[in-house]
Parts: sequence; C-alpha cells; structure tokens
Amino acid sequence: MSKMVKKRGKGSVAEIQENITNKLSRMDSNNSANSSEDLHGKEPIADEKIDKKKGRGASKLKMVSGQDKRKELERNEFGQPIGDNSVKYASFLGCMIKEFVPYTLDGWSDIDEEVKDRMWSCLQMTYKVEDWEKKTIFQKLAKLWRDRKSKLQILVREANTSRVASRDLSLLKPEFMDQNQWDLFVQRTLSSTFQEKSARFRAMREKQDHIHTMSRRGYARLTHIMEKTSPMDTKITRSQVWIEGHKRKNGEPSTQAVGEKMIKVKGKWISRGS
Repeated sequence: MSKMVKKRGKGSVAEIQENITNKLSRMDSNNSANSSEDLHGKEPIADEKIDKKKGRGASKLKMVSGQDKRKELERNEFGQPIGDNSVKYASFLGCMIKEFVPYTLDGWSDIDEEVKDRMWSCLQMTYKVEDWEKKTIFQKLAKLWRDRKSKLQILVREANTSRVASRDLSLLKPEFMDQNQWDLFVQRTLSSTFQEKSARFRAMREKQDHIHTMSRRGYARLTHIMEKTSPMDTKITRSQVWIEGHKRKNGEPSTQAVGEKMIKVKGKWISRGS
C-alpha cells in the first residue's frame, strides 16, 4: 500500500509545490474572469464556453518562490492561524491532501514517512510554519483527509442505489484520481466489510446532537472575526463563540439540543448580570 503513496510523491518538492500552488484556490479566480484552470491542469476555458450554472470549481493559488516570499500567518494567543492568510492556508492544506494522499489507503497511518516529510517541506516553502507546529498541523491534515474521504464514500453509497448506478458513479470520480484508483475506491466502499463498519459509525454519528455550523472556519478564526466586528471593547467569551458557531444562517440553533443549551448559557449570563 505504501508504494502507491510513494508513487504520488515523486518529483522534487519544488515541483510538487508548484503543481499545488499553480492549480489551487477558487478564491483567487473569483477576482479574475479568465482564471478557469482547474486543479489538475486543464486549459483555461473561454467565458462563452462555460456552462450557465457553475459550481465552486477547484481551488487555485499563485506560485510562491523563495524563502523571503513565504506567507506570514497571523496567530491568536493559542498559536492558531487567523486572519486573511489563514483562509488560503486552509485551502493549501486541502490541496496537499489531494496531491499526496490517495483515498485508497485504509488509514492515515499507512502513509510513508518519506511522503510526510515531503508534505512538510512543501508547506514550509509556502508558509512560515515552525517545527513546533508540525504535530498539530498533521493532525489537521489527517482530519481533512478522513472527512473528505468520508464525504466521497457517502456519495458513492448513495449513487449505488440508483437505477443507473454505473453512470452516476463515473460522474463522481474526482479529477485527481486515475481510473484504477477510482475503481479500487468504489470497490472497497461498496464491499460488505466496509458497509458494516460504515453502519456502526453512522449510528454513532446520529447520537451527536450538538452540530456546529462553522464549516472549515473553526473556533479560532470565528473568534477573530467576532472580535474584529464587535462594536464593544469587551473580550469575546468562549460561550459567545460557541453559540455563534452553532447557529444557522437564519440565526436559529443547528439542533434542538443546541437550542436548549443556548437557553441555559444565556440564563447564566442573566444571573451573573452580564
């Protein structure tokens, strides 16, 4: 299994970084009408050829060259990335996952250490990160990989129930996966062994009733945004951040259990006179 990972890790770190940074982030292409190149190197598409209904598309970031041009990351008191560059940093981590770690691996622990070293070197060439952050960053990368793999597995399972399953499944194949990898991924996802394991985890998931609504933003960036936009000079509390992170866009709590907890928290505020 590790041989598969090493194959994806071939080439110099600089070449891999260029491949990632030149093909990342839709957030940059939103500012340019002609930036339609996708993550895996398709030619730019003329505006008149673009379908009327467009999705978010693949992420794309500009190339960074030289140690002096590495991006700075603003951090909060706990060392967590916040601010404008933290958004592109999160996108970069996601694209490193696509570039280095195939979804056909059974677990994150199957990744070869050489590949992890390449990932770390690639990240250090683009952002100013320190060795003391390495463990936390790789924990973040592992979670990103598991979450994205899980979402794709859900789509495969749902598509397989369709009358035209083979057609629907082929439409789901990500562009960064070759056909052999995709066939293996689908085969494992639809196997009886995986289905039994998945059913157990879905049952555990259904018991989680405090669902947050922060997406990839996280508590650190949400706190930073709340502090910047707050009209008050008082420090934003953890309970305020928790409440904001569990609200839907319309201001309603994400679940009934969240709503009940919000009422308790606000009741404590009143009793304290805050």
